[in-house]
Amino acid sequence: MRMISQVVFLLDCSPAYVARVNAMVRGAARGITVPMNLSALWSSLQLLLHEMDGASGVAVESSFFQTLFNGLVKDGEILGSLRAGVHWTPTVFAIAQKESVDSFFSQNSFIAYDFLHKLGIP
Repeated sequence: MRMISQVVFLLDCSPAYVARVNAMVRGAARGITVPMNLSALWSSLQLLLHEMDGASGVAVESSFFQTLFNGLVKDGEILGSLRAGVHWTPTVFAIAQKESVDSFFSQNSFIAYDFLHKLGIP
């Protein structure tokens, strides 16, 4: 009977549930300020959903989070670059990195390898 109630819940509230999870993914992604592996984010969101929904909660696959995330990137709701499907670099980080390099170069007329390495630039 419990399985049936979960299925009925999904059928009745699917758009609302998808909207809620989509909002969670959008909020979490907008809060990221440094490069991150998205699989760690998906694990955190899965735990959060489990805490919110309790034992009756439905498990959400990482692929579902990824699909929502890709849609948000495509629609321009979150800004950044995605490499290999899982390595996310938010635009705010890339801009700060560029401004740091530009500022250092304008003040010193050179860029030291150590400085670039500290910024995560290989």
